[in-house]
Amino acid sequence: MTVSRATASTSARALARTLTPLALSAILLVTLTGTSCGTTPFVKSFPAETRKQMEQVVDAKVDAYHLPGIVVGVWVPGRGTWIIARGKADLETGKKLKSTMKFRITGTTKPFTSTLLVMLDDEGKLSLDDKLSMYFPEVPGSKNISIRRLLNHTSGLFDYEEDDTFDRTVRTKPLTRWTPEQLVGIGISHPPYFSPGAGFHYSNTNYILAGLIAEKVTGNTAVREMNKRMFNELGLQDTSLPDGPDIVGDYSHGYYNDFSSGALVDITNTDQSSYWTAGAIISSLEDLHVWSKALADGQLLSSKGHDEQMTFVTVPGGEAHGEMYGLGVSDLKGWLGHNGANYGYNSAMYHLPSKDATIIVLANKFPPALKDPVAYAREIFADLANILFPGTGFPNE
Repeated sequence: MTVSRATASTSARALARTLTPLALSAILLVTLTGTSCGTTPFVKSFPAETRKQMEQVVDAKVDAYHLPGIVVGVWVPGRGTWIIARGKADLETGKKLKSTMKFRITGTTKPFTSTLLVMLDDEGKLSLDDKLSMYFPEVPGSKNISIRRLLNHTSGLFDYEEDDTFDRTVRTKPLTRWTPEQLVGIGISHPPYFSPGAGFHYSNTNYILAGLIAEKVTGNTAVREMNKRMFNELGLQDTSLPDGPDIVGDYSHGYYNDFSSGALVDITNTDQSSYWTAGAIISSLEDLHVWSKALADGQLLSSKGHDEQMTFVTVPGGEAHGEMYGLGVSDLKGWLGHNGANYGYNSAMYHLPSKDATIIVLANKFPPALKDPVAYAREIFADLANILFPGTGFPNE
């Protein structure tokens, strides 16, 4: 079943173009300082009881899951802003985690990749209904797999991340270099989950193929296209799609519990070719705050493109908490965004257009099992959503 819903918005960039510099300066001054004419930015605080409730949620999850560190940001216009950092960014040195640090955002990369493909559809460089056989005829079933089916995970293609050899290699030899073609090869070496369009299964293979298609039609690298079209356009200075294992600047290390010994392992230094356009982007809390709203409002897309991205399919088991999936965008009872997890990191980024509210959670520990992970970040998001807007989160089992 497919559900279509568009989110109406007014682009801040478009508004800025219509204002004189003096008028724009006045608006920015009021925005930053409220009714005050002082130079210190004013940020409205949530009531003490609300802050206490949110702190209790975060602290309980940190304790329950033994998280080395976590950063959380909550923005609700007219009600308050709440940003906290708990724990350590580096357990070896004891360096404290700061809310400004960079994280690997893992699967939350997918909204960037899907937006790139929808932008290319807007420009007539491809069609979301193009069949995969136009680009990669060697993929089994490619004549019945559209780009749309890649982006909404209804292609049926096996997720290469679920391959035991790949999983073991990333854990034991994290600096292994992978090509996108190798990752796709792993995916198609396994039987598909179902015939194209006959079901839903989250698959990173879909998003590696999406990245390869973007490069084919633009004649450019995915890194350069994302830099030009999204990172630079929105001023996301802490956001990048890395080529290799390094994180530049101030960042949090990432950890996971070894599956056999249970020991906490620092796996920060992992070559991100293993996830590329499916899960390799690095970002920060504030950059994701900007991006989450731009994504939910369709700031970089045409009205048609935004409608396409926000056309949802049902997610098996998602009925219990109102979950649907669009083109790289999850809808959780009206909260639009994504979550993700891979070795070292866990993220959740959601924006509620009806309230212009945003909740972002970044944790520096991987859930304890790859094939059945505990989504710490999404659990925390849901609990915070229920505190702020009762009934919009979902019960955590």
